[in-house]
This record gives sequence, structure tokens and C-alpha cells, in this order.
Amino acid sequence: MPILFVHGVSSRIENGHDKTWDKILNNLKNIVAPRISKDGKGDDVWIEEAYWGDDSVDFGNLRLSLPNPEAIKRLADQKKSWLERKRKEFNNSSDKFMVIHDFLSRAPKKAWNWAGHELTRVTNPFREKLNKETTLFLGDIFFYLSRRGEVNKPGAITKELLSNTNFIYSGYTYDRYIL
Repeated sequence: MPILFVHGVSSRIENGHDKTWDKILNNLKNIVAPRISKDGKGDDVWIEEAYWGDDSVDFGNLRLSLPNPEAIKRLADQKKSWLERKRKEFNNSSDKFMVIHDFLSRAPKKAWNWAGHELTRVTNPFREKLNKETTLFLGDIFFYLSRRGEVNKPGAITKELLSNTNFIYSGYTYDRYIL
């Protein structure tokens, strides 16, 4: 009985895919194969991976889609804190009542936004990695969907998967297949 493993999106050799595949292959050999084999040892189970990471979004050009951290920091630095602006407005205003009224009407929303501000500060160290992973993940999905082809004219990734499944079916007779 064959097992053809088709990895998900965001899998790249340069992104540690080989280590991940080694773990998956080990689990397939030691856990799955013995349970589905005729001899109970797993020696008669053919295991292969249909790797298509090379046919998807180019990992080297990923930086083109990522936000520029320096530009974001410059933009944030340009904005002064709301409280500081209100303090200056109060000091320079002839109508202090209007400034206080404006402050009190907006303060609850600003206080509510404080939680999001603090969460952003906590997550900032992880932002670059999260941006890379999210961009690669979504990029692969959109890349695949735009290039998967049609039934009679499959795209490169679909051809790769079909060639692996055709190999399984050619000349082999199995009770069941795992894909």
C-alpha cells in the first residue's frame, strides 16, 4: 500500500522543509506504515512525498511584499501621543472648557484603544516573522489558485501531484490508497 504525502503551503527547502519532512517520514514509517501493511511491519508500504514548494511563490522575492519596519517606525515617530497634543492644546487655548469637553468625550475610546496599543507593543518583536510567514502562506495559496490550470490543461503544481499519483497507480494493485 502506498502513502503519498502532499505538503501544505509555506514549505520550502530553505525554510527548513527537509527537517519537517524527515519527522513526517519517520512518523509515517514507524506509526502509520505498520498499521496499514499486510505484514504488520510496514516494509511493504511505499512512502513518497510530492514536493511542490519549488513551483510556488519565490521565497527570495518575499521581501517585496513585506512592510518596511523602518518606514513604519518613522511614521509612528511622526505622530505624537494624543495626551501630549491635548496638553499643548489646553495650554494654548483661550477656551479651556471646550478642550476639556473634547478631551472627556474622547478619553473613553482612547482608553479602550490603549489595550490594543499595549498588545501591539508586546507583539512587535514577533511582527517581522509573522509578516513573513503570513505573506508566504497567503502567497502560496493565491499562487496555486491562479496557476492550478484546468482539467484538460493542468498547471505545474497539479502536474507534479498527478505524476506522483500516476506513478502509484501504474503497475501496482493495492487494496487501498492513502493520499
